[in-house]
Formats: sequence, C-alpha cells, structure tokens
Amino acid sequence: MVMASIGRRIRSFGTACLVGASVALGAVAQVQVVATIPDFADIAERIGGDAVTAISLTQGSEDLHLVRIRPSLLIKLRRADVFIQLGLDGEHAWVPALLRTARNDRIRPGAPGFCDASIGVPALEVPESVHRGAGPDLHPRGNPHYNLDPVRMRIAARNILACLVRVDADHRS
Repeated sequence: MVMASIGRRIRSFGTACLVGASVALGAVAQVQVVATIPDFADIAERIGGDAVTAISLTQGSEDLHLVRIRPSLLIKLRRADVFIQLGLDGEHAWVPALLRTARNDRIRPGAPGFCDASIGVPALEVPESVHRGAGPDLHPRGNPHYNLDPVRMRIAARNILACLVRVDADHRS
C-alpha cells in the first residue's frame, strides 16, 4: 500500500515535470487543418508555420468531383480545427455529406473553422444557362479549378489566412 502511494506520487511528480518542461519550452498546440486538395494544405502550413499541421483529403491525382467517402476521411475531419474547401461546387458531390457525417461543429459551414477558399475569387466560364444537354461536367457557378491560376490563388490564400486567424488569433503575426 505504501509502495503504491509512493508510485502514484512519483508518477504525479513526473507528469508535473513534463508539463512544466513543455510550458518552459513554449510548446504550443498546433492548429489541425484538413483541406480538400494538397494545394491548400501546403498554403495553410506556409502561412501558419509551426503553429499549423495540415493534411489533404485527396492526393491531387483523383477526380475531385468523384471522391469516395471513407472512414479514414471522417477520422481526419473529427480532429480538425480548420477545414478548407476549393468551393465553387467543385466538391459538391462529397463534401456536404462528409461534413455532416463527421459531426465536428468547429468546421461546419458558418463556423470559424470552415473556409471556402473561393470566396471573392472571380469565376471563369460561368454558363449562361443550365440545362441537361450542356453535358456532364457543367459548373453552374463557374469553373472551380481556379487553383491553377496564381492570381486567383492569392485570393484563396487570403481566405485561408483569415480563417486561421479566426481560429487562432494569438498567432496572427
């Protein structure tokens, strides 16, 4: 009984030392970012530096319109502080259901951690009319593949910065 009590005290002291060392070394909890495309994961890490860890739900080689929801994607979203999507309905076939199923209030549309990177991006190739004969790859809000344009990506990067600041204002600088 005495040995068990001493063991608990040693473990408590060890835990206190580890916590104290982490604080002394300036350990900071990183903002967990999940993006739909690798471009945005990279931009988030470049903007956030050591305060951000980012992953992408896709590899960049998939058809962004046809990504299948897998349990591994849900696990990533449940842990996320920030979610970044391409927008302009580029992921309309899978992102809404994925976000609903993940049940993470921090990254739902309208929450501080939700980032539609397309906000303010001038859309290209917006169709004049939408009808079934227009073909299978019709984008009613315009071509969502603006990530291939460096000028439009500056706007997306500003949107990502604004979202990171909303979630972690202490690291604004």
